[in-house]
Amino acid sequence: MPKKIQCAIVLYAALNAATFMPDATAATVVGNVNYVSGAVSIAHADGRKRLIGVGSVLENGDTVQTAQDAEAVLIFTDSQRIYLKPGSVFRIDDFSFVADSPGANKSFISLIKGGLRTISGLIGKHGNEADYQLKTKTATIGIRGTEYSVVDCAGGNCGGLPDGIHVSVYDGLVLVSNEAGGAEIGTGAGAIVFTVTAPVTQLPAREVQPVVAPPEACL
Repeated sequence: MPKKIQCAIVLYAALNAATFMPDATAATVVGNVNYVSGAVSIAHADGRKRLIGVGSVLENGDTVQTAQDAEAVLIFTDSQRIYLKPGSVFRIDDFSFVADSPGANKSFISLIKGGLRTISGLIGKHGNEADYQLKTKTATIGIRGTEYSVVDCAGGNCGGLPDGIHVSVYDGLVLVSNEAGGAEIGTGAGAIVFTVTAPVTQLPAREVQPVVAPPEACL
C-alpha cells in the first residue's frame, strides 16, 4: 500500500477515535496518541502516571514525556497534529474544541523541554491569535494555519548552533513574542529566542535547528 494512503487511513482512524469517545469520558478527552516508538509516559493533572501507547487518550492537564530514544504523535479533536521528538516534555494546559461553537475553542499548550513539530488544526486555521498559544521558556508562539517546529536547544544539544528556543516555519506564518516584543516568521524562515527579555532574532531556516519526523509518524 502506498505510504500516503496508509498514513491517510491511520490519521482518519485516529481522528475518529479522538472525536467519538463514549459520553462518560467525552468531557475530558481532547485527543489521543497516534504513534509511539519507545517509552512514552503521561502524568495526569491529578498525579496519576502511566506509560502510553497508540490509542491512549489525552486530557487537559496531561504532561507527555518521551524518553531519550522515544517519540510520539498526538492528534487533537480539531485535527491538530503534534510530533514529539526524543527527550521531550509537553503539557496540555487548556484545550477545548466544539465544531459548532468556535467562540469557545482554544489550544493552550507548552513545550517544557525537547522539541516538537506541529501541523495546525481547525483552531489554528481560524486565525484568531487569542485562541492558540504555544508557550516555551523564552517565548510564546501564535499561529495562523501553519506547520512549524520548536526546539529547546540547551547545553550544546543542537551541535554547533547556539542555545535558545529555535523556531522553524515550513508553511504559513507564526508570531513569536516575549517581553521584548514580537516578530512574524513566515514560510522558509526561522528564529531564535535566547532569553525571555531578548528580542526575537530572525534567521534563515538553515541557521535554525529543525525537527524532522520519521515517515512512519505520518505527520
